Amino acid sequence: MTFQETKGAPRAGAWVRGSSSGSNVTLDQVQLSVETNFVSGPQPIQSVHPWGFILPGEAVVYDLTILAIIQAYWVPVGTTFILRLVPDDGSTPYETRVLHVGPNPVEYFKLPSAWLMPHIGQMVYLGYQAELPDGTRIEGPGLGFQITPLLQVPEVRYEGLAPGEPLDPSKFPDGLVATVDPIPQIRPYHRAAMHFSVNGHRDGWLSTIIRRGFTLDTLTTDRPAIVKIDAAAYSGHYEDGYTDVYATATLLTVLVPQPNPHGVEPISMGRIDISPPAR
Repeated sequence: MTFQETKGAPRAGAWVRGSSSGSNVTLDQVQLSVETNFVSGPQPIQSVHPWGFILPGEAVVYDLTILAIIQAYWVPVGTTFILRLVPDDGSTPYETRVLHVGPNPVEYFKLPSAWLMPHIGQMVYLGYQAELPDGTRIEGPGLGFQITPLLQVPEVRYEGLAPGEPLDPSKFPDGLVATVDPIPQIRPYHRAAMHFSVNGHRDGWLSTIIRRGFTLDTLTTDRPAIVKIDAAAYSGHYEDGYTDVYATATLLTVLVPQPNPHGVEPISMGRIDISPPAR
């Protein structure tokens, strides 16, 4: 994909040569990176088969620093880099320019949320040109990437409990069956799991009393995942001196396919109160 064409992106790792004043100039592929914290700095996003380059929509919504990085080792000072983001839906491309003045051999472009937010759930193409001091323009290798749709996570359902109904442990002595309904945006690389955490107050402090973890291997776009929570997870806590006991369900996902650097994204799936024993 070039600035003139919006189809047929160069292959990953390709390079382009041009000439300026008799010298060949090699341009490296633009790099897409995300900075999640100041300590680790920008982390490059790698293409992983079969998904390609993935930028989580959540990274856009959370306003993380998303960077396009261009290597300027092989161009002279005074070169102007022209960066373009081309939406696949045919809408107007976005463009910005920066003058390479050295001595840093790398140029960083922060991609504004205003460029990315309208295209969550779509493919976009990131490309660039180098305009050399003599006016020669060279097309650099770009990359296409998907801004993934946000995960639409339903509340977990508990067999035998109506929505909002407290959990009475005495009515579920053999465990509690929980169902996570299909998530339309879920993919295998998300590696979905669930935490069932029981919390309560004691001695003036709120703490997590116990936590159970479950892998959700069967969860897909059209299949639910069903797990069974053992009764010991939610029973006996009032007897141990806790008050106002309740449980939360949390979906845990990896937002980008490995080996990309990743964290675990927790998404709430609801809360239920746990009733004290009858007196």
